[in-house]
Amino acid sequence: MRAQPSPGYVGGKVVVTYTVRNGRNALATGLRLDLGLPRNIPAGPLPAGCARGACALPDLAPGASTVLSVVLSPDRALRTTITASLTTTGTDASLRDNVSRIPLRILQPRIIAVPEVGKPGFVTSVRGKDFPPGAPVTLSWKPGITAAADHRQGPRLQSREDRLPRGARHHHPAGRGDPPMIHEVDEGLRLLLAETGLEDSGVDLVFDAPTKDWSARRNAPTVSVFLHGIREDAGRRRSGTAETHDEEGMVTGWRTPPRWFELTYLVTAWTNRPQDEHRLLSEVLRVLVRSEVLPARLHTGSLAELGLTVELEAAGPGAGGPSASDVWSALGGELKAAIDLRVVAPLAGERTPAGPPVTEGLVMKAAPHLDGGDDGPGRRLRYDGASDPGGQGFAAPRERRLPPGRRKRGNAAR
Repeated sequence: MRAQPSPGYVGGKVVVTYTVRNGRNALATGLRLDLGLPRNIPAGPLPAGCARGACALPDLAPGASTVLSVVLSPDRALRTTITASLTTTGTDASLRDNVSRIPLRILQPRIIAVPEVGKPGFVTSVRGKDFPPGAPVTLSWKPGITAAADHRQGPRLQSREDRLPRGARHHHPAGRGDPPMIHEVDEGLRLLLAETGLEDSGVDLVFDAPTKDWSARRNAPTVSVFLHGIREDAGRRRSGTAETHDEEGMVTGWRTPPRWFELTYLVTAWTNRPQDEHRLLSEVLRVLVRSEVLPARLHTGSLAELGLTVELEAAGPGAGGPSASDVWSALGGELKAAIDLRVVAPLAGERTPAGPPVTEGLVMKAAPHLDGGDDGPGRRLRYDGASDPGGQGFAAPRERRLPPGRRKRGNAAR
């Protein structure tokens, strides 16, 4: 049994898949599956032959299996456990493998603004919490009502990753710390391998460490994609900054060049027979060597925003790092067939937001003394009487007066 995605999110969908397999040498008859679905989560239509949370299954020949799927539509955050149980009216040599339990966690996406209310001119920091990876979020806001607001400047919202102009704009929540990248590579690999139909055939695709305890708890054919190495490609490191622009071409900040990292994965297959494991590995290897890059359609989050190539190398010669025997020794397991997968992906550089645009010219005041109290309006340099610079700002062309005549040494002014 498995639930995807894990964790789930309020407003989304969670697909719970049940796989019932007859691992004995006799025909399994009179099968009945109790789905064990949580009562407080809305569920879609049950499969044929199911009613009131239980399903009558067809007879299974030795080695045969059947798969059922139920779609949940969570509407609240919670933690629970799905417990499915199988009964039969026939003989069963072992009852220990007739119950399966998986934890289910549902998260409620939230927008956190600090501060929520402030004085005129304050800057709000906005971040997303418990959002699905790479999910776009539309932010919009109103200036509100203030008694002393500067009406020459519109409402502004500044987030951790970007400076947003007035109006609404899509923003990708980055979570804590640096821009995301590793879990986006994980998601790209998951989508790439899912195109082979492994999950539809009842094979679990996980990113867990294949330790001895983990393999003992496994109860279904599984492909493990375990990340065990992260190393920077120092030869690609660059210095300097590049401008970032909004939809109107205005400079919103500066970003340092991306830094490239090599992620090393150990890809293994787990079944009850080595022959089945080798068939699974062959299918995975066929997909991984089909292309030397991760297809752009599978990029999410910051990888999609950067638009750079994500390189793949499966079962290559490698370039240093721990050997396979060292990895298995650290995991506490026995050496088995595995694919060494190396992914080179960019990590987005740090972004420095630009300051607000200039809306006024320089004003100069003169006082007769150091602590003079002259409260005069002052004189606006070069932009006398300017109040609204218009769409082109103070960089717009303007009429320039001819300079006064200059007196050259020994000649009259002209």
